[in-house]
Amino acid sequence: MINLFRNSDKLIIIVHEIYGVNSHIFGVCNEFFNHEFDVICPNILERKDSFGYFEEKEAYENFIKNIGFIKMVEIIKTIFNENSFKYKKIFLLGFSVGATAAWILSSMLDFEKVICYYGSRIRDYLDIKPKCEILAFFSDKEQFDLYNLIEKMESINNVKLCILTGEHGFADPFSKQYNRNSAETSKSILFDFLSQ
Repeated sequence: MINLFRNSDKLIIIVHEIYGVNSHIFGVCNEFFNHEFDVICPNILERKDSFGYFEEKEAYENFIKNIGFIKMVEIIKTIFNENSFKYKKIFLLGFSVGATAAWILSSMLDFEKVICYYGSRIRDYLDIKPKCEILAFFSDKEQFDLYNLIEKMESINNVKLCILTGEHGFADPFSKQYNRNSAETSKSILFDFLSQ
């Protein structure tokens, strides 16, 4: 688990993807800490080491067999409830499976805003009615019918969609899918969204 505290009045909870708390997630946490947020990022894998990108199949199987969205959502709910009285605003940011969990949680808890990076399984939870504003990033090369998902999400209140060039994982500088332009564009859009 990553805990970074600076006595801020705003907290962001960051939810990793199937690989766990890796160098990319450490970097994201530090960036938000440097933007005056307190940061909590649970290690939902409950193992010391993250999976390598070359272990994608094993990481996905571990998520399906040992974690799943229900457990992930419960972990984040607990963190929110333990911290809700300490902060004026609590934000949520998720990547991939973490983004889908963030999407689900947006209808359950009073987050200030929620950001989802390439939550491909959001397509299985389109009955969600977010209680706050959502910013959802997708790549234009997702491995599913992205435009069907976009059409459905555009009809949901409080959702802002951004489709950027690249593949799933474009914001991760340690991944072969990294796309510098899209990563930087998404970061600019994200921080504008948070400041509004």
